[in-house]
Amino acid sequence: MMKTSNRPDFDWASYLDRSIVLQNLRKSYSFCDILLVSSDNREFPAHLTVLSALGPNFSNVLQSQLNDEKSLERIKLPNISGFVLSALIDCAYKGVFSIPYNRVWDVLATAEEFEMESIITACCNFLVHHLNRENCIELLYLGIKHNHKIRTLAWSMIKREFTWLTDSAIKFSTISLKHLEILLDDDELDIESEELVWKAIKRWINEQPQSTRASQSSGVLIGKLLGYLRHGRVTQAFLTNNLAKDSLIYLDEFTSKLVASMIKHNRYEFGKQLLDGHGFPVGHEPKHIRPRIPGSIIFAIGGWQDGVPTSLIETYDYVTNKWFECKTGQRVPRAYHGIEVIGGVIYLVGGTNGAEILNTVNCFDPESRRWFQKANMYEQRCYVSTAVLDGQLYAMGGHNGLHRIRSVERYDLASNQWTRINEMNLARSDACAAIHENKIFIAGGLNDQVIENSVEMYDPATHRWTLIQPMNSPRTSLALVSYQGSLYALGGNNGFERLPTVERYDFEQESWFSAPSMRSQRSTFSACVLGNYIYAIGGYNGQTPISKVEKFNGTTQEWIGMKNLKYDRSGLSVCVLKGSSKGKDFTYLGAPSKSLLKSGYSKLTQIARVQL
Repeated sequence: MMKTSNRPDFDWASYLDRSIVLQNLRKSYSFCDILLVSSDNREFPAHLTVLSALGPNFSNVLQSQLNDEKSLERIKLPNISGFVLSALIDCAYKGVFSIPYNRVWDVLATAEEFEMESIITACCNFLVHHLNRENCIELLYLGIKHNHKIRTLAWSMIKREFTWLTDSAIKFSTISLKHLEILLDDDELDIESEELVWKAIKRWINEQPQSTRASQSSGVLIGKLLGYLRHGRVTQAFLTNNLAKDSLIYLDEFTSKLVASMIKHNRYEFGKQLLDGHGFPVGHEPKHIRPRIPGSIIFAIGGWQDGVPTSLIETYDYVTNKWFECKTGQRVPRAYHGIEVIGGVIYLVGGTNGAEILNTVNCFDPESRRWFQKANMYEQRCYVSTAVLDGQLYAMGGHNGLHRIRSVERYDLASNQWTRINEMNLARSDACAAIHENKIFIAGGLNDQVIENSVEMYDPATHRWTLIQPMNSPRTSLALVSYQGSLYALGGNNGFERLPTVERYDFEQESWFSAPSMRSQRSTFSACVLGNYIYAIGGYNGQTPISKVEKFNGTTQEWIGMKNLKYDRSGLSVCVLKGSSKGKDFTYLGAPSKSLLKSGYSKLTQIARVQL
């Protein structure tokens, strides 16, 4: 009796060897029965049986040109270039093909013509890794056409990059009316202001072909799309001076009356609804006052509060300009620590819990709201600087409880291990690091009792630290960010006072220049870049911890005061979480709503509304 087994008698791993044999047979013309000729007259000997794997349609085309003669059949394929034909033959013989991004469309077009499903899927899989804001609209419709997962990924990117797409995308007007309506209605549409909705509608309408406009009344179409404008969240000035006076509106009686009713409704409602941090009416219902869910959220974690380290977490919703306290179950207080985001997970590195200096790494996963720990660093590090480069976490300098250090460690996620790498030129704690053009820059800090103005750069290609032009002012407990092609060094302490001053490093001129000062003096604070702004958050003003928040607009070159943190804190760390599927939980729409509770909604109704 034959012994049964769960394993097959034939090991398909040996296919690779057989594939090599088939390739060699083709190269030597052995047993080849067809000679394919491309549109540019390149010739490719092959085996008909092997090429039949590309699909029945392509196989039928080849077989239709065969005759009964025994000689090598020469088959002309006038619509297929040599490049595409070579790629398809490689796929048939090797199971893989390697092509540049700009040529995948040629292969895809041929695959679609001959209904080569496996090749179409391979091309779509390839394009997943090349999805970006320039091609996301095109790839959305490709994914829909072939029922491929790239459609979901492209849709998410369209929502996330809608502002850029409205301003700059060449193919913006190719978005269908159906999909434009779904986008404008979506709470997750990532836009800073509802004014962008009208900008998108106007561009889309103006770029539609005349046949589309003629298919229905222009006024009715604009009115239909205007229904998705959350008019309670724009200023009266915008409605009266911009929208109402636009020729697309005032030249049509229907849309003119619609906008007039919006203005009247806003005037009537103002003062009867709760206001957000921007001064706009806000609530879960009605929809015209419901804020969108921001695609990026600031997390402010830990710090020094009321004389001790804290485990406090606050999250910032820039759409409503409001901070929300986040209850996550974290009970480890931490101050003067590093913070980074890798793969949607927040990493807290080193610092102090008030009793000891830490070498621990604690992580928070916003998706599961779960805390967990990773491998400890080799050294204890308070006042540590951190950065993420090529998916790896770097911890630089700090104070180990005895002295300030210049050692550097790098954490690898896959192995959950830290590795010591080349040390910095100078020992420094209370410094700050930033990534710019795939290099790490670290500036300022304390070296023994000296407040540094030095700046050094780490190049991962050479594994070397190099001193560059020092800052104009010595700064410790500063913030450093990469913003609009430059490095910005903000605030800190120069040994005499806490600083509001800012300086900018110009890479072309290799020099530091003064930039507009912040509104507040601050050290031991944290900063980040969100959208087109630098945010400076919390810190110490020389007398007390502060809760003040301000943002810098690089276009207008001015600092703008924003909604303060709920609690005064210094020694905190902030990061930006982007594109989280659970981002809503940390924003206005995910927070308990006082307005709903005041208006008589039950808690159950409130939850149901949020889920809608």
